[in-house]
Amino acid sequence: MAHVTPNRTEVHRSRRRGEVLERALYEATVGRTLASWIRQADDGRIAARAHTGKAALYRRWASKHDLVHAALVFALPPVPSRARAGRPGMPC
Repeated sequence: MAHVTPNRTEVHRSRRRGEVLERALYEATVGRTLASWIRQADDGRIAARAHTGKAALYRRWASKHDLVHAALVFALPPVPSRARAGRPGMPC
């Protein structure tokens, strides 16, 4: 009996290392976590936790994605610019 091998598509991926790999892992973690949270987030619960009504959310943001983005910008420190860091005469 002849041995038949399945048709496989070879995928060649270069191996990421160091900062590139770490960044990819962070982005995947944050992306997955936020996607999951956004699906489960309920406008009513968010409003109740803020001691307000849902209308306050709807007046300010067009979607939950916009609200989450604004909340992250508010909560997280700004990312330092690598281009300016360490240049003489430029504030860091």
